[in-house]
Amino acid sequence: MALWLLAMAVGVMALVTTAQTAWATDVTPKPYPGNPTCKTLLGDEAAYEIKIDPPKSGTYDPITVNFHDDSKLVDFSSTVPVLAVFVKGGNQGGNLYDYRPLGTTSDTDLTTPTDQQISHVSFCWDSKPEPPKNSLTASKTADASYDRTIDWDLKKSVDQDSHSGSAGETAGTSNWKVVATKNETMDNFGVTGKITVNNPNAQAVGFSVTDKLDDGTMANVDCDPSTDGNQDFGTVPANGTTYCDYVASPTSKDATSNNVQVTSNTEGVPGATALAPSTGKRPLLGTRRSSWPTSTSATRRTSPRPRPRPSPRRSTARATRPNIPTASTRTR
Repeated sequence: MALWLLAMAVGVMALVTTAQTAWATDVTPKPYPGNPTCKTLLGDEAAYEIKIDPPKSGTYDPITVNFHDDSKLVDFSSTVPVLAVFVKGGNQGGNLYDYRPLGTTSDTDLTTPTDQQISHVSFCWDSKPEPPKNSLTASKTADASYDRTIDWDLKKSVDQDSHSGSAGETAGTSNWKVVATKNETMDNFGVTGKITVNNPNAQAVGFSVTDKLDDGTMANVDCDPSTDGNQDFGTVPANGTTYCDYVASPTSKDATSNNVQVTSNTEGVPGATALAPSTGKRPLLGTRRSSWPTSTSATRRTSPRPRPRPSPRRSTARATRPNIPTASTRTR
């Protein structure tokens, strides 16, 4: 009887220990509104970040991800300790999985606050990873443009439009006021650039490319200009480079970053991502500035012309409206 109780106690202790060990690799996610990334939330503590957008299973630098359950859940493993993961989806923000201070090299079933489909995931870590020797690498450029049309509506008024007085005397003063109202229209937004895919392997590697602005705009990618239509896939030769052009047409200038995802179609060769540089909090699509006075005033002194007569007579003078043209300015 005593031996049986001892065996049962050992079994309970082993069960408790196993549960605690499993729980040590798990964290409770914290929801955040909006569309931040893990580096935005962690600040300088995270030296490196990778953003997987759109969600596709595969290996990206030190991170390997697997999206499942209709892309509502994601598992990951890493060759470096991951400090935090931000999982975004839907219009309710995303979940931050904070693994600090030690980090973790894997976790499973990460999801969004509302269990919706995942739109993108960002991973943060603080140690420089050693990239696999056979991984593809990617870089890109981003050139933004838009049309900015400015029209000015000028309203002219005068406080006194006529004066009367005696010859040789000042009849009075008229004060003119001009108010300029600025009307600005921006349209024809566009982002263009070139994606560079490098292959350090001794064999050719097939790949596919997706490119997306952080406002949700998908870019049209063409890796083979000699073929009709947009070819968002191709083959990069052994120890060679392939270039892809892309064009995006957002509806505003609010985009702040541009992310390309290169997926390797060759087993054992990881893909790559590249993020277009963003200058602080300024929009990726820059602004042009024009200046014009918002209002101005002019004074016109009017006097009746004196006549050579012995006695003064009453005379009337009317102020003349200044010729101020309307203005239209167009910048690109």
